[in-house]
Amino acid sequence: MKAVNLYVLTRAGSAMFRETFNALSDNQEMIKNHEYNDLRGLVDGIDGVDDAAWMCEGFWYSYRIPHISKEFDLLKLEPGRLIVNIELKSQDVGRERICAQLKQNRSYLAHFNTRTECFTYVSELDAVFRLDGEELAESTFAELVRTLRGFDGAHIYENLDMYFKPANYLVAPLTQPEKLLNGEYFLTGQQLNFKSDILKRMEEECAVYGITGEPGTGKTLLLYDMAMELSNRGKCCVVHGTNLSEGHLYIDKRLDRLDILGPADVSAQKLSEYDYILIDELQRIYDGVTNVLHGFIGKKPVIVSYDEEQVLSQAEDGRRIGLRIRSLPGYEEFKLTNSLRINKQIAAFYKMMFNMSAKPKGPVDFDCVDVVYASSMEEALRIMGLYCSGRDYRLIYCEESSDCTNYAAMGVSSLSVIGQEFDNVITVMDEHFSYDGDGVLKGSVTQHDFIKMLYQNVTRTRDRLCILVYKNPDLYCELLKIKELG
Repeated sequence: MKAVNLYVLTRAGSAMFRETFNALSDNQEMIKNHEYNDLRGLVDGIDGVDDAAWMCEGFWYSYRIPHISKEFDLLKLEPGRLIVNIELKSQDVGRERICAQLKQNRSYLAHFNTRTECFTYVSELDAVFRLDGEELAESTFAELVRTLRGFDGAHIYENLDMYFKPANYLVAPLTQPEKLLNGEYFLTGQQLNFKSDILKRMEEECAVYGITGEPGTGKTLLLYDMAMELSNRGKCCVVHGTNLSEGHLYIDKRLDRLDILGPADVSAQKLSEYDYILIDELQRIYDGVTNVLHGFIGKKPVIVSYDEEQVLSQAEDGRRIGLRIRSLPGYEEFKLTNSLRINKQIAAFYKMMFNMSAKPKGPVDFDCVDVVYASSMEEALRIMGLYCSGRDYRLIYCEESSDCTNYAAMGVSSLSVIGQEFDNVITVMDEHFSYDGDGVLKGSVTQHDFIKMLYQNVTRTRDRLCILVYKNPDLYCELLKIKELG
């Protein structure tokens, strides 16, 4: 995909709008022909100046940030000098909504550290609005043209994705607690809707509200966002399903009216102190704690977050937490569906890794995935050191792996990273893994399930993944076949 000239884009008319866009941008995005009228109205407004065609140069149309659903109608970027965002509206949706969208857009662009001007064009009114500080102001085409003349010509024409790294806008609450506490994060439209709905219903009844979704959909972020808001209304606790991490302890220390509890801290007497009870990683909690929590259902508002696929042992799987929680009287479920964290290329790789028949439908690039091999522990440790110390990867290994005691000084086990996220992850696959005749990955089952632990490991990353195959040449050959597809 590349930037286009809006004047050229709108010359062929509405009937050929999609085809013209695809040809100019090298993009097969399924844009709607009816969007043409809004864009044409904007261009016509600019067309009153002699250099109108040049003013329309270098715009990214309908650009989506990688990994999330955030979309900009129009972007023109010259980092270090000027960024202009223009949103298009067919109808007047109200100043409050327009202002909120432009403020959010500006926040998503803040990592450029560049002067950013945000406008909205409403075709129904043939009117231009501009974000002025924190307020929305009426603007004019003349002001928009003056702003566009601030560009020097060194626009970003290609490879815009490389400027939007996940670390710039995705916050992992437990590995980046400072950003959480400072409010340096965004909620998607779906998260905001769920939050509003849950908090409103909590005022009316003491029910159980469940937040579910696959890895990377933002369950933990939404839970902690609501916990911080509820702590302003009354005393609040978040119960975590496993042992607390450094991030948990940091949040607990910083917030006076919000306590973070591990399973060992839970008792009926302790929970009676709180006005609001929230539970993260419910699927990991054992029966004794679950029984205590049940005693407060109907008496206090309870919000739970869980993914029943993210269980690591047969005992956890056998508890069937999802089935049990959904059977509670008055239970309401909110399922997040937009993956925020998961890199689509990494997801395509590991889905095929677990089942070779799960081939991606279109072309895919696996450049963000490394598959490497070690035939001895000495080689394995050297490669781990290279990735962890030299390339800023986080080693996550399967509990009970061969020689896992050698990994502990350099990394953490699957059991220690529940609910956490990292930019780059390296994990180990050894003789505990093999493919069956149908191309399905199989793993040993001891106290813990190796397939489930591996799934936990590979879904912790946001940017890059490395699979280190240790003393298993057959597995290495199969993984290279997947890698070669990208």
